[in-house]
Amino acid sequence: MIGLSIDSANPQTLKELGRNTASGNVLEPERCVNLCRYIKEKGISLKINTVVSLLNYSEDLNSFIKEASPDRWKILKIKKLENCHFDNTAFLINDAQFNNFVNRHKNFPYIAERSMANTYIMVDVFGHLIDTGSGKNTPVANLLTTGFNEAFAKINFDYENYKVRYAA
Repeated sequence: MIGLSIDSANPQTLKELGRNTASGNVLEPERCVNLCRYIKEKGISLKINTVVSLLNYSEDLNSFIKEASPDRWKILKIKKLENCHFDNTAFLINDAQFNNFVNRHKNFPYIAERSMANTYIMVDVFGHLIDTGSGKNTPVANLLTTGFNEAFAKINFDYENYKVRYAA
């Protein structure tokens, strides 16, 4: 399975989310759909993850998801990052905003993830392995200077709930 993080089909929103190259180029929606089709043509399962934040909670991804046709679509509510090098407070949404996004896309099978505690490996843009168990998404080690096994040992990873999240 290949998982793609696709938070928007709007190029301007992608830039605001930081989903662009240093020169400002984004993966245009049409090219992204072609990539999704290519993955599926090769017989590989496709999963799309969408993190819903203040920048995209009002977006309608129905036509994009229909064209991309993922095997799984996970919709995740943005979580507060703490003790990181940046503050994402300005992008947080409330439950009503998240539920509105989810309900807007009810014609597609999706998994709305409200908790990923200890079941998701997350690395921030600075290379920090993030502990998702406390709900605060706290960095535990920088993977640029610490081996993965050593860093991962600092996380109380929940293998049983991980298996449930990825059950067919």
